[in-house]
Amino acid sequence: MSDNQPKSQGQCGVIVNTGSIAAYEGHVGQVANAESKGAIASMTLPL
Repeated sequence: MSDNQPKSQGQCGVIVNTGSIAAYEGHVGQVANAESKGAIASMTLPL
């Protein structure tokens, strides 16, 4: 990440998403966990 050179407008950055397999394959009784992991996984899809 420290080697990331700024773009032409002086902007640079890196997005690192950390989640788990629960984002794609939920477990019984773990709805809230799967929901939050799914949100993390889909947060940067439009980028």
